[in-house]
Amino acid sequence: LLNYSTGYIDGWVKFDYGFALADQLYIGSDVTQVSNLSSEGTDITKPDEMASTQTAYLSVRYPGDALVLTAGAGKKRRTSLLYEDSGSRILPSTTVGYDLSLDIDKLRLYYTRFDKHSPRNKDNWGSSLENFLGETIEDVSYHGAQYRFDSGLTLDAMELEAKDYLRERYFKAKYNKPLSDESSLQLSFIYGNQTDAGDLFERDGLGNYAPAGDLDVDFYDAGIDYQSGPYTLSLNYLTVKGGDFNRVLFTTDHGTWKTSGSNLSSYGLEDEQMIRIGLGTDFSQLGIPGLYWKLQGITSNNAAGYDNFSRHELISYLNYNFQGNLKGLNISWLA
Repeated sequence: LLNYSTGYIDGWVKFDYGFALADQLYIGSDVTQVSNLSSEGTDITKPDEMASTQTAYLSVRYPGDALVLTAGAGKKRRTSLLYEDSGSRILPSTTVGYDLSLDIDKLRLYYTRFDKHSPRNKDNWGSSLENFLGETIEDVSYHGAQYRFDSGLTLDAMELEAKDYLRERYFKAKYNKPLSDESSLQLSFIYGNQTDAGDLFERDGLGNYAPAGDLDVDFYDAGIDYQSGPYTLSLNYLTVKGGDFNRVLFTTDHGTWKTSGSNLSSYGLEDEQMIRIGLGTDFSQLGIPGLYWKLQGITSNNAAGYDNFSRHELISYLNYNFQGNLKGLNISWLA
């Protein structure tokens, strides 16, 4: 990956460019399937290499004293509360479109529209968006707002639509309360909704992935975090009502669900009730700068359509950010 940015020239115009190459490391002769790199020939142990422009993005801004207006267009990896280009597998996926944002003191307003997507295992500029019947979705657009209160309360609201296909809404309230110089309490609540949005929605169903009929699904996610010194204890509860929360915006989308239910498994089945308990440790406060570890235990039950349904996870995440001359490099272990 090679990335270059001019930074804002004279404070108002910027160009970002990124180029990426990817090739196999080693594929054994007895391998029968390779899913991440495609091959035009018959020998799957020798897949095609990938080379593509990952970023080509021009942005301008008006940096006023109390108001900052930013506009940009082009290809890049986009991220938001309801949509995020996947960063896993071979290359980060990207989208082609434009973005607008307005910042006024503690208020932020934003709008994005894109009509092409480059998957994480392709090296093209971008392909049209499609549903699972091969019909073209004209574009995906989203808009939202965030307001940060002096009291420690932050509110987020966002709406997204894959045109004539799928609509999503997301509301989040987060409150952070310092208890002392070394401890704090954080409360959060998220409500989300996913509905069909037009004639392109597959109302006849998609086999085991999606049942026939209209779509109108809600989820509720409540959380509390207590931080004391290097330790953070967290508790979350999530439930889904009205159907399974699992539909993607187009066929090559990998789904975005920024809740406590998005773990190694996605806890989004109808009527499923999930509880997650976590303990995080910041070892920089214990004399090891850059080291962080989090352990999470997850359990759920009561999903509709199953007898005696339950599932469980134990997740360990260890991350180290190198210091000194290697600053900017990190290594992680997920188990």
